[in-house]
Amino acid sequence: MRPLNVVLFSVGSRGDVSPFIEIGRRLKARGHEVHLISHFGYEEIAKRASLEFIPVDTPEEYREFIADQHLLNHPRGVSEFVRRHSLTKVVKHYELIAQACQSRNTVLVTRDLFDTAMRVAAEKSHLPLRWVFGFPSQAATWNLRQQLFTDLLRPDIDRARAALGLKKVVQGDARLEYPSGAIGLWPEWFAKVEFDLPFTVTPVGFFRDDDGNEGEIPEMIQNAVNKSATPVLITAGTGMYLDGEFYAASAEACRSLNVLGILVAQHKEQLPGDYPGCVSWLGYVPFGKLMPQVKLVIHHGGMGTLGCAMAAGVPQLVLPKGADRPDNASHLKKLRIAEFLPPPKWQPAIIADAMLRLLSSPEVGENCRTLAGRLKNTDGAATACELIERPVQV
Repeated sequence: MRPLNVVLFSVGSRGDVSPFIEIGRRLKARGHEVHLISHFGYEEIAKRASLEFIPVDTPEEYREFIADQHLLNHPRGVSEFVRRHSLTKVVKHYELIAQACQSRNTVLVTRDLFDTAMRVAAEKSHLPLRWVFGFPSQAATWNLRQQLFTDLLRPDIDRARAALGLKKVVQGDARLEYPSGAIGLWPEWFAKVEFDLPFTVTPVGFFRDDDGNEGEIPEMIQNAVNKSATPVLITAGTGMYLDGEFYAASAEACRSLNVLGILVAQHKEQLPGDYPGCVSWLGYVPFGKLMPQVKLVIHHGGMGTLGCAMAAGVPQLVLPKGADRPDNASHLKKLRIAEFLPPPKWQPAIIADAMLRLLSSPEVGENCRTLAGRLKNTDGAATACELIERPVQV
């Protein structure tokens, strides 16, 4: 086929961006030109994947983006977050996208919610646009997204469109709808697409974060793991969706059971103190290397973390709050490889009881090993590339 110029646009936490980097890596290997537009901090990873990189923000803008992520935990906060970090920047983002669209044989690929600039670029330049859904609830709640953009946020969208010389959108406007098909970044058996959708979602499987295997495990963590019979990884991912309560309650549960808690956070506000009996680490840890060495993972419910834990065959205790995370946790529980506790139950004694059940259950252990085997030799990225390459009518 004729080589494409593929423009990828994704913002958010590492779990939101790394699948786009992997898709870009694969598309580049298939002979296409690939641009990634994302947060400035992903430039090095993008360059390692041989992608052309365009930063969407400055360090200060990224800090503001991260600081506001707690808004995404509540329905009323979502609209404010989208206003601040997407709709007020549509013109700027459109100009960045236009830089990468010099070839007429261009395909745009984006994720839900932060896609207005890509929709506008597709409309103005008559280019095909593909959607990637990172988690099942993102597709299942499509009608809520439609209401958000057609009711609450339509004035903001119209202002951005007017600035770019486009007409206002009206109720039921096709420009606010999804295409006939989209890519889902989960296996079909994880969450069957049974909801009533006016478009097709093709589940392609979990994505491995190849950079999650880069570098070495910090020496202090590796030494602690080597000495522990029951190391437990505790992580809230790379975003700022959860605060110190998540870590403090989990650490105290580990201390009460006399097991090693390994607390990994990206932001110092999440680890404000010392946690007896635990090891704390602020920054990057190659989870692809660490995960197979732990006995249990306590996490926030992000798709990247849960997929890594499943591939390693490790039981999971999910403490989800907001957005997609409670839904992700419910799917894990149905597979009988995890338990989940909502925020009112984030109490050390309750967490410790759940940990004991997971660690002592032969059924959970067997199910984890079975699903880990099922994930071996799967390649969702290849299927995603094929769907992006498929000709579509603009």
